[in-house]
Amino acid sequence: MTTTDQPVVTLLLIEDSPEDAALVRDVLEQSPRFRSTVEHRFRLEKGIARLAEGGIDVVLLDFSLPDSFGIDTFRRIHHAHPEIPVIVLTSLDDDQLALQAVSEGAQDYLVKKYLEQRLLTRSICYAIERNRAEQQLLHNAFHDTLTGLANRALFGDRLDMAMAVARRRPTGQFAVLFFDLDRFKNINDSLGHAVGDQLLVALARRLETIIRPGDTVARIGGDEFAILVNDMHDIGDAIQVAERILEGFEAPFPIDSNEVFVSASIGIAIHDQAATDADAMLRDADIAMYRAKASGKGRYEIFDPEMHASAVALLKIETELRQAVDRGEFVMHYQPIVALKERKIMGFEGLVRWQHPERGLVAPAGFITVAEETGLIVPLGWWVMEQSCRQIREWQLQFPMNPPLFISVNVSGRIFVDNNVVEGILDILGRTGLPPESLRLEVTENVILEHSEAVMTKMQQLRAMGVQLSIDDFGTGYSSLSYLQRFQYDTLKIDRSFISGMQPGTDSQAIVETILTLASTLGIGVIAEGIETAEQMIKLRDLDCPQGQGFWFARPVHPLMIEEMLGGDDTGRISARMVTN
Repeated sequence: MTTTDQPVVTLLLIEDSPEDAALVRDVLEQSPRFRSTVEHRFRLEKGIARLAEGGIDVVLLDFSLPDSFGIDTFRRIHHAHPEIPVIVLTSLDDDQLALQAVSEGAQDYLVKKYLEQRLLTRSICYAIERNRAEQQLLHNAFHDTLTGLANRALFGDRLDMAMAVARRRPTGQFAVLFFDLDRFKNINDSLGHAVGDQLLVALARRLETIIRPGDTVARIGGDEFAILVNDMHDIGDAIQVAERILEGFEAPFPIDSNEVFVSASIGIAIHDQAATDADAMLRDADIAMYRAKASGKGRYEIFDPEMHASAVALLKIETELRQAVDRGEFVMHYQPIVALKERKIMGFEGLVRWQHPERGLVAPAGFITVAEETGLIVPLGWWVMEQSCRQIREWQLQFPMNPPLFISVNVSGRIFVDNNVVEGILDILGRTGLPPESLRLEVTENVILEHSEAVMTKMQQLRAMGVQLSIDDFGTGYSSLSYLQRFQYDTLKIDRSFISGMQPGTDSQAIVETILTLASTLGIGVIAEGIETAEQMIKLRDLDCPQGQGFWFARPVHPLMIEEMLGGDDTGRISARMVTN
């Protein structure tokens, strides 16, 4: 290696003896491994002042200086600049002192009388490499390995510092923005995790161009990110950052040959609100983010204390819900589905209720959302399906009809994306003895659109086995004729909101008529949900709507009441609120 190829090492020698300093320079000039630039200071304070200017690779420190002596010399310089490696170079030949210095962070302890070129060169090289490795470990400990952004630990440290500053300067304001990507799982599922990772990296680079100088952006985990907005004049600064993020995500992310579009839901927590520590602020921003997501995604919400109270209440429900699954506190109720012209019960929809030990019978609106968010909907959904299949098979045997009674069960998207969903349904049909054609699975439009390919494949397999498939709440989601063309459904269920709004000349009536015409053309059955008046029933019957369900016929009731209803007339004609015209 030529001299010009050798790396250059900048050393700071803190040494009060000119003779010893000259000795060190002479030794270093002989080094074959690097070229050195040696800056010399006679006093410790002067040395510390020079370190503050930067550019020093290694410190060579004497322990006998005019303004400092012994181990305290190292402690002072290490406290001032812990990031710079220090080699003790002293005339004090003391094993205990050497051990103490190294244990407190010195890279090496060399005695001047034993000094020679090979030893000093090796010590300097080791110190530089060891320090580089330590700095890399430190960086990795506080930065996300995928995106290079700050991680949760560093973000928490910066947030703690901001709170400490705010306590000393009460007028100072700052905010935490917490957000994740809407439907990021769909990107991973459809394009693969490698594309998902590339998206996160590209998103991190875009975020760095959006935030203000002095603010901190961190990847908290998965597709969750947080931003610390420092030195705010008012809440408008945080809102401006949130709006810039939402606007910045409007442009697609070019990933390989794909253009990937994402949106974010953002929660904002302001320091002068209820939170008293970093974890509480992150929690509050997280709560606000979920409020934003529930309000339609692609937007921001500012935390208020009422959100925390709601979150605590939801957590209580989640805890009780987990206990309810283990304790078997759920019961099934059933609502008749009626052929409108014949006024005959054709089947039932199975609806779960929670027999809460304190609150009594809780309808699905009181717990299904929490069950979906926590994943409890999966074991609960399988339980509902098996109970419903078992019950309808008992009624088929007890009350034989032509055609046999069917059971309709709403299926969560979380169940449909399970790789074993087809085998699971087959297993339930086998255990209960229910013919496949007597089971009708209801899925919402949103489930089909969010998990289109995965869901379509499984539905095709189930339909080939004879299982009936129904689109629930048709018309309320992202209705797409292409999905009706690509896949043959057995039934569309018209959402109750259209039924309740049916009046001559209204949009609701026009939509109902259009759905009925469309279904008839495609050979698909229709069930109208939420029939509550005789007028609605008559209007639907006159429009040739085949089937309906609602309070006009019967509320969802206990199986014993259904058996009384079926037992009253072996033709299956509905006796409750029978309409005669």
